[in-house]
Amino acid sequence: MTIQKDKVVITGLCVLMSMLSVTEASDESHLSTKGGAVDTQAQQVVQKLDTVRASQDLALLADVRKEIESLAAQPEVGESGDGRQHRREVLSLWLNALDCIDQMTDPSFDATDVPQINVAPPGSGFRAGVAPSEINDPELRAAYERSIAQNVEKAKKYQIQKKLQNVNRTWSARVRDFIKTQYTTAKEDTQEVEALADRLLSNNLRRMQIRTVLSDPAKKD
Repeated sequence: MTIQKDKVVITGLCVLMSMLSVTEASDESHLSTKGGAVDTQAQQVVQKLDTVRASQDLALLADVRKEIESLAAQPEVGESGDGRQHRREVLSLWLNALDCIDQMTDPSFDATDVPQINVAPPGSGFRAGVAPSEINDPELRAAYERSIAQNVEKAKKYQIQKKLQNVNRTWSARVRDFIKTQYTTAKEDTQEVEALADRLLSNNLRRMQIRTVLSDPAKKD
């Protein structure tokens, strides 16, 4: 009888251990899948930023912000172990985005140098905006067509640079807010922000601005 009771106890313990193992495996699988989803989304953001750099597609840049904001809103962001890592990943994406803006920004852009509404043809006797086909002289017509093409290209670049100015203003403020709300002035936090800025930002002024968000009293709430 004692031997049978022992067998029953051992069997029960084996079943219990098996159930616990299944539960732990399920939890680990859930965490792994969740982390993988976040990593995939972050990789997609980086890829989109590369596309923006190459295409100057500001509509895609707007999508990038939505995705970063989505990641930033997830509950992992915080000061605990996993939260600190997720916080660092989100800030890395924000800094990558700011660096993308900096790389597309023309430092010589003059907002007062606006493109023409209608290009004036070379020579005299023609009104601005006249169809090139109305100019009989082939040399004047060719010069006029070149001027029109240059003005169209100037208008495209002007529009991009003006939009970048607005994006830069709003995104810079958003990144400062993220740093001030997710980081403290503790040495470990300031070192993390400074290290990310040094590694991810190519513009010296931008790098200094981010490095001093936590240390400059004028930038604190």
